[in-house]
Amino acid sequence: MPNKTTSLLLAADSGGSKTDWWLMTPGGRCVKKCTTAGVASLHAGMLPVADTARTAKAMLGNPPVRQIYFSLGGPNTLEIQEALQAVWPDVPSEVGREASGALIASCREFLRCDGAILGGTGVTAVGFTAGGCCYAEGWGPVYGDLGSGGGIGLRTVQTFLRGLDGTEDSGGLAKLFSGMYADLNLRDFSGRMELKRRINELTRRDLAALAPQVAQMAQGGDPAATKIIDASAENMAALAAAIAPPKGKILMLGGLFKLGADYLRRCERLLHARRPDCSWLYDERLSIVKLAAARVIQLDGHTITSETWCKIINERTS
Repeated sequence: MPNKTTSLLLAADSGGSKTDWWLMTPGGRCVKKCTTAGVASLHAGMLPVADTARTAKAMLGNPPVRQIYFSLGGPNTLEIQEALQAVWPDVPSEVGREASGALIASCREFLRCDGAILGGTGVTAVGFTAGGCCYAEGWGPVYGDLGSGGGIGLRTVQTFLRGLDGTEDSGGLAKLFSGMYADLNLRDFSGRMELKRRINELTRRDLAALAPQVAQMAQGGDPAATKIIDASAENMAALAAAIAPPKGKILMLGGLFKLGADYLRRCERLLHARRPDCSWLYDERLSIVKLAAARVIQLDGHTITSETWCKIINERTS
């Protein structure tokens, strides 16, 4: 049976790079939080999901909880559900796909948006129309995620390699990889193959971690970095235009939109060019784990009041 002797609730959000865990009270106060590796995956069995959950539990101090909500950026929901049940036996838990739009819809009273772009390691878009939800992107790293953090990183690697080949101007991007090839002779076949081996060991998390550096280089005027960042912002604008109703307000959510004011301005300019009637909404305090925190409070049987929402968004501890 669920532990009725505790008032603590657990909210989490996981993508391809990291998982944020929040220990909550029903009133919206964050008691403790931690960050572990991401567990969102295209297929089950690819990541140490249960071990990650156990690590989070230990980092949070092994607290008793009575309700869990886990927002997931991948399709491996059953795997996550089983891991939560193994680590927190008998505690009711719900795993929700963030890309479905249900989590955002549950908070629309406070978000006041007509859709959202969820941009992190990957990217997906959901719009709210009179006929229901509409979607764009979310196809994963092979066929989609073009403007995401992972997509920026992938294009950065590709541009760097083409720069080595002399087929494309890579600007100053090579310095991002100097630690990978400084000891290699890239004019030699064996040196090229060793770089190939090292490059192919990069994970999606590694690729996404390149995005802030590329954005900074673009802000400094590097032409190759600017081209990559412009392509990302153009993709965000295209997604927003695709899912926005007339005069729609589209919420920016996720780490991608923390690349800085310069990146946000690019997104704004490019959306206006496509859909002058539409606009972006951005609040640097917002994050998906905070929406998950609101949702777990709802699952525990409570109504989210304005006071509760303010506590969550402002991370009040009292």
